[in-house]
Amino acid sequence: MSFYKSILTLMVLGLGLLALGSASASASTAIRLDPGPVAFPAGGTITNTTSSSATLSLGATGTIHCGLVKGTATVASGASATSISATLTAITFSTCTDTLPVVTIESCSLAAGTTPSISILGTSSSGGTVTTTDARVRCFLGGSGGAAFCEYTAATAAGTAVNSTSTLAYSSVGVTHVNGASGDQGVLCGASGSFNVTANHMVQSGTNRTLTLTTT
Repeated sequence: MSFYKSILTLMVLGLGLLALGSASASASTAIRLDPGPVAFPAGGTITNTTSSSATLSLGATGTIHCGLVKGTATVASGASATSISATLTAITFSTCTDTLPVVTIESCSLAAGTTPSISILGTSSSGGTVTTTDARVRCFLGGSGGAAFCEYTAATAAGTAVNSTSTLAYSSVGVTHVNGASGDQGVLCGASGSFNVTANHMVQSGTNRTLTLTTT
C-alpha cells in the first residue's frame, strides 16, 4: 500500500504506499498482484522499492530534504465493498539534509507506538485515491544517538495513485510539529509545513509482484 498504496505516509508513509491498477465505477474493489493477476491476501505486506526524494517545507524556519524513502504496510482485508484497508507498519527517510538553524536532521522514521491507517479507493480507469490518517514521523538529530529529535504529524494525508506509472504521490500535505516529548527540540523544529513525496514500484514483500487496485 506504500507513505501506499502505504505513506506512510509517512508520513508517514508514506508514509505509506500503493500503486493502483485498472478501475471503473462499481461496487467491489480488490488488491491484485501482477503478473497474475491473483488476489492479494489479507495480512500480506506491501513495500515500495524506489521513491522520489521527500521534502518538508517549514516556511521561514527552513526545509528537510531526504533522498531515500522506504515504507511497508499490512493489508487488513483483501477486498471490500468500497476500499482497501491497511496499516502503515514502518517508514524510513534517509540521506537527509536540512536548512534548519542550529539543528541537523540525520534521518526520520515512523514514531514508535503509532499505527497510521490507510484507505485506498479506485476512482477511475487511471487510478484512485489513498488517505493516510494520523501519521507521525520522528526526525533524529545527527550526533545525538537518537536522543534528540523533531517530531511531525499529519492528521490526514491525501494521496493520488496513478496506474500507468505505478506511483503513489502525496503533494502539499499539511504537517504540524509535535512539541513536548522529552528530547524534542521545540521551536528549533519549526511549527508547521507542507510535505511532498512519491513512492514508486509497490510490490508484495518477498516477491516482485506489483500491486494493482481493480474495481469490478
